[in-house]
Amino acid sequence: MLFLSMASFVYAGGMETLIGRAEALIERGDYGRALAILKEIEKEEPESFEIKYNLGLSYLGLSKYSEAENAFKRALEINPSIEETYLQMGRLFAMKGECDKAEGYLQRFLKDSEDIALKGIATELIERCKKGEKPYYLSVEIGGQYDSNIVLEPTKPIVKSDKKSDYRAFLVLNGGINHSITESVLFYADYQFYQSQHKAVHDYDLRAHNLSLGADLLVTDTISTGIEYSFNYATVGEELYSRYHSITGSISVQWMDPLRQDVYYTYKKNRYWDSPLFAGNSSRSGDENRAGTSFVYQWKGGGITFDAYRTWVGAEKGFWEYDGYGASGSVSIGKGRLSLMIGADYEVEDYKNNFPGQTRNREDRRQRYFGEVQYKISRSLTLVGGDSYTYNDSNINIFEYKRNVVSLIMRWKIL
Repeated sequence: MLFLSMASFVYAGGMETLIGRAEALIERGDYGRALAILKEIEKEEPESFEIKYNLGLSYLGLSKYSEAENAFKRALEINPSIEETYLQMGRLFAMKGECDKAEGYLQRFLKDSEDIALKGIATELIERCKKGEKPYYLSVEIGGQYDSNIVLEPTKPIVKSDKKSDYRAFLVLNGGINHSITESVLFYADYQFYQSQHKAVHDYDLRAHNLSLGADLLVTDTISTGIEYSFNYATVGEELYSRYHSITGSISVQWMDPLRQDVYYTYKKNRYWDSPLFAGNSSRSGDENRAGTSFVYQWKGGGITFDAYRTWVGAEKGFWEYDGYGASGSVSIGKGRLSLMIGADYEVEDYKNNFPGQTRNREDRRQRYFGEVQYKISRSLTLVGGDSYTYNDSNINIFEYKRNVVSLIMRWKIL
């Protein structure tokens, strides 16, 4: 019955409508239904470039690589001047791990195309294939730190311990996937686990889980949008400490090849729990909003980043509520196996009510300077050394502090 209805429609002059319907299904990631339509109308137009090309996209979306290759090759035979076909052939061979073939097609696309965004995708495919990158990843970090002043959070730096400095070891597990649903839609998922173990101050051993799910949509050649959901919860000294849910929406604009601007807004729902160590911690629970913009300027072997934002934080108790703003920036350079990154950030927090026992509202001015050196030992192993210095200037003495954290980390890229 499907064949009869299709044939009648094609005979009535609806070929372009059916191709358009198949393309819409491909855009939505419904490759199976698109394939069913295309295979039927192919019987009427076996030499149509549009049909062969979209058949290739459908087969590729279903991971049927041999069928996709045959369809794209036939499309090239029919019309070798459509550069997007070379991009898809390159993408196909990159997914199969055949990097030499992938690069040949992608270089042809880069030579012929004037589409900046798609040329960026082609360049990234070449680099990822050469590095052996896959749509999934898994890494482990094992490291040690010296912390001169154990501050659990910048907004609540009071530590009820006679010993303020300590050494700690930590473990970070990070894994996730990146999956292109269509040429313009990317889905990703990321999970990170963190565990620290202090030498002496075990009450401040931290365990945290973070899960992020998101999607990016390429709207035009130079504009994309994204949305991300994150969930995090943490325990301190085996006691439940905090949990949050957050939603972030963003718009990215590629002004030119090396310069990108992001505009973002994040809503976060914070929940804190009381414990013997952190009595009254639950009074900090509330909503948090942040709006900002960031700039990334990259070149081969380095780049510059800058971020500026405004923050509004609510809480159950007014003396924890504040409005703030801040900015951060960093510069990175690299050559061969060695790379260097240095940066700084500055944040202002103006609290809305008097802190208990005080006759004035709390005002914090926090500055941080940081640097990191990386040495790539092998394809999967990287040694990282870093230092971070923080100074929080507050008009209430108990919240004023200085902190220096020195780190040595071994990073192992498993997948």
